[in-house]
Amino acid sequence: MSAALNAGAKDVLAQWPEERVLGFVGDDHRFRTPGWDDIFLESLNDRPGFVYGNDLFWKNGEIPTQIFMSAGIVKKLGWMALPTAHHLYLDNTWLELGQATGSIRYFADVVVEHMHPSGGKGQWDDQYRKNNSEAMYHHDATAFAEWRDGEQFMEDVKRVRQALVQKQRVNAA
Repeated sequence: MSAALNAGAKDVLAQWPEERVLGFVGDDHRFRTPGWDDIFLESLNDRPGFVYGNDLFWKNGEIPTQIFMSAGIVKKLGWMALPTAHHLYLDNTWLELGQATGSIRYFADVVVEHMHPSGGKGQWDDQYRKNNSEAMYHHDATAFAEWRDGEQFMEDVKRVRQALVQKQRVNAA
């Protein structure tokens, strides 16, 4: 999934002449709150960064299983999803970047329900089993830890801060 998100983001950003918002929502997410898009867009227009809603799985917003972010962040990073991970820990990556830069906001009242089998809301199939396998967890947990605990994390935090400052200057003009 990481490679697909990064390729898609790169293609979309190449076509956009102005700053926009990029997001990730899985095929097992369901938008339940009317006007969710206006809420997220208004928030990101007022203050650039990351926003996510209540997935009814991680009820206190522990991780953003869906996310929307200022496109400038992706431009500065050169990726939308942690390139060394395959499928898991992408949400942890967004959370870490957002927390380190003070730019992530959780909307408990905006429900984007995650219909995942782990929460008893979907059926386990071959794709879920593959993407939630012990091997996938091991690979992606290792990739995430190496990124977060290494020098790259601080470099990426610096890039996100640069994107946020740049967006704030544009908004002020």
